[in-house]
Amino acid sequence: MDILLIQILLGIGLFFLINWIGKHSYSIGYLEISIFVKSEEAPALNFLIRVLTPIVYIIIISTIFYYFGLDKYVWNIFLVNVYYIVFRLLFNLLTNRGLLLNWYRQFLYWEL
Repeated sequence: MDILLIQILLGIGLFFLINWIGKHSYSIGYLEISIFVKSEEAPALNFLIRVLTPIVYIIIISTIFYYFGLDKYVWNIFLVNVYYIVFRLLFNLLTNRGLLLNWYRQFLYWEL
């Protein structure tokens, strides 16, 4: 049970980390959800941030757990990304951003 709770919290933490990185990346072309955005100027940057950040995050978290001898928390660590996706989906739906999302692109990010 504690493993599940820790991994859900790590998934939520990943959500806030990616949003923080995005917030500090507007100057280099990161895309913010808005009704005024007509075209995406840096699709590769958005792709890299949204797809590679979870991978790096999970590697770093796993390394920290192993270092401190908390090996049990690394069991099914990939689920952190699933919890992140679920939290992001719920957050966007609960804040009425569902119509602003490019659902095709979201599924592409989630699949990778």
